[in-house]
Amino acid sequence: MAKLDGRACHEATNTDGSSREPFITGQLARGGGPIVAATDYVHAVPESIRAYIPGARSYRTLGTDGFGRSDTRAALREFFRLDARSIVQVALAALGATSGY
Repeated sequence: MAKLDGRACHEATNTDGSSREPFITGQLARGGGPIVAATDYVHAVPESIRAYIPGARSYRTLGTDGFGRSDTRAALREFFRLDARSIVQVALAALGATSGY
């Protein structure tokens, strides 16, 4: 069965009742544990695939909810908490939340 994008799979289910798995769902189903999605774009970009995350996996998103700021990429990532340290902190928090500690 061909893998389709999430939106097309959703539409196919609604129109002809077929059950197709989105590509992203299949790829993420291979692993376990929490998922952290970080982007230099607005928070809504990684949120747009939340519906296609398999099962009860923890899915945390980071993005640049704001506009009109001008600085270096590194400074902006730190300001919006998208730098490596912030991503690690969110990942560790997600791991702690899923492991019961």
